[in-house]
Amino acid sequence: MTQKIVNFTLMMVTRGVDLVLSTYPYDPYQVAFEDSDLRNQLIVKVLKQTPSNYILANLDRHDPLLNQVLQMTLREHLLIKSLIHQGIHQLLPVADRPPVFYYPPNTPSPASSLRRSSAR
Repeated sequence: MTQKIVNFTLMMVTRGVDLVLSTYPYDPYQVAFEDSDLRNQLIVKVLKQTPSNYILANLDRHDPLLNQVLQMTLREHLLIKSLIHQGIHQLLPVADRPPVFYYPPNTPSPASSLRRSSAR
């Protein structure tokens, strides 16, 4: 039985990039990120801001435990999704569309912090 250490976070970010990009217009977003260099820059940008998780996977056969392990918490999912959106807009700013930032639940956005401090 051969087991290998697998970077779970890399798998989830790569899957997340595919899912998030599918929600963007084909041109210019999907076209631009078909370039493996730009796509890899996006993945690295997200990985640098995400805690790394590793799993031990059985590579000799399909490991049913692997599918269960590949589920992440809602908070982790939203964080990765948010970082992907931010990375897309940082790496490929489009003039006619302002950057959109997503914040996981219970995480104050910088704008809400400013509003609270100016209201005092």
